[in-house]
Amino acid sequence: MKYLIILGTIILLIPCVSAQIYVPDDYPYIQWAVNNASEGDTIVVRDGFYDEYVHVLKGVTITSQNGPANCEVGGFYVDADGVTIDGFTINGSTYGVYIDSVESCRVYDMVIKYSEYGIFIKNSMLCEIYNNTFLGNTYGILLNSSTDSSITDNEFVKNDHSIFLNDSSDNDISGNHFEHSKYYSILCKRSDSNSIEDNEFFQDNVSVMLESSNYLLIDDNIFTNCNYSLHLTNSSYSEIYLNDFMDSPVYSSNSINHWNTTVAYLYEYNGNQYVNYIGNHWSDYTGSDVNGDGIGDTPYTIDQHNVDHHPLIDSKDYYLIRFEAAPTPTPTVSVPEYPEFASITATVCILLVAARFLRIF
Repeated sequence: MKYLIILGTIILLIPCVSAQIYVPDDYPYIQWAVNNASEGDTIVVRDGFYDEYVHVLKGVTITSQNGPANCEVGGFYVDADGVTIDGFTINGSTYGVYIDSVESCRVYDMVIKYSEYGIFIKNSMLCEIYNNTFLGNTYGILLNSSTDSSITDNEFVKNDHSIFLNDSSDNDISGNHFEHSKYYSILCKRSDSNSIEDNEFFQDNVSVMLESSNYLLIDDNIFTNCNYSLHLTNSSYSEIYLNDFMDSPVYSSNSINHWNTTVAYLYEYNGNQYVNYIGNHWSDYTGSDVNGDGIGDTPYTIDQHNVDHHPLIDSKDYYLIRFEAAPTPTPTVSVPEYPEFASITATVCILLVAARFLRIF
């Protein structure tokens, strides 16, 4: 009996190993594999076309064996936490991947094309969308009431609307390439505190459109030959710096934003180090740089309420930002004025005398 108890304890201490299920080897359909899988299992889909819209109702990984060029599926509906989907082509779906009210979902290495909604994310958080290609969709990605998610290192080509954030805040859009977006590449509508960093925009109609969206960080992007790089309406308090605006004008209405950093930075330019505020590079800027620090001597004016006070002479790639260089105030110690200090001292002395007197009597 003692040995059985020991054996049972050992078995309980052994971690559960997730299973690997193959389609069509173990189950002919992806949906059947999902239905029979356990949480944490991996479903490997072999090459082929799978004409099914898969309901992913548990936290599993669904991956193709040889990537999206060899495996096509109708689409996925995800309403479970901790799901990963990678390596498929989705063509002509209403919703390529629909993510509904979940926490933590990853979608990567996908090709989603000619669909109405490539990826639709609703009431969700902590989603990661990366290394995907979106081609010719009405909406590439739409986030509705979703937060704390990242859209990184994707390629968007000839979509009507590449990314739409609606009532969605605290998301990161970075490292993406946008090309020939028909209406806009990124639209933030009533979506505050998002970051748009290190993206490339080429020949878009509108690259970034903000409508009633505030406190964004827009930096380190390249806008080239776009009808509008930024189109801002009723959107203020964003920090916009270290961007290249190459023949891509800005439109601003009822919006007041910071067009350079709000603190000074130590940076390198042409082999020398300087401390200054950092603005943006404007292809139509005609100001001079007498001291050669890479910062224009005169501001670049967008309108009377929006001014880049520290425009860059060269492309952002010529500037190496080291760290924030704002001085730290010297700590000070507050000393009471003499009358107050004397009063405290006198009080202490009186208490000591009183204590001694009481011990005598």
